[in-house]
Amino acid sequence: RKIIEHPDVPLPANWSNYMALPENKSEYENFLSTQLKLCAPPNIEIVLAGGFTDELEVWSSKDTTNTSQLSSNQEEADTRLILHAINSNYQYIVVSSRDTDVLVLLAYHFHKTNCTELWMMSGTKKNLSIYLYMI
Repeated sequence: RKIIEHPDVPLPANWSNYMALPENKSEYENFLSTQLKLCAPPNIEIVLAGGFTDELEVWSSKDTTNTSQLSSNQEEADTRLILHAINSNYQYIVVSSRDTDVLVLLAYHFHKTNCTELWMMSGTKKNLSIYLYMI
């Protein structure tokens, strides 16, 4: 067991074994979410949920965003992404996911969003796909 609580802590040599332990995974998710909060660029909005010690905590890099409707205890990130897209007031939304299920969910729920363009980036660095839904 290894606790990563600071950016200077070296990552484990055997990543699969490290992530197999639920306590390690949970603490690492909390560390990453906290670091994203601290390093969020001022020109874009980042919304984080599900990675904090309190699973219902939702954070936005914009103080003006009401995150109360985004609190959820759903374990699947796929459905949390849809919840966030539906409750967004942005004209353009970009979702990044390697899971094709997210593409199907976004297409199905697109009419519930307030956006005019919904982009999804999928795949890997070598094999990137970009999808666009528009009104």
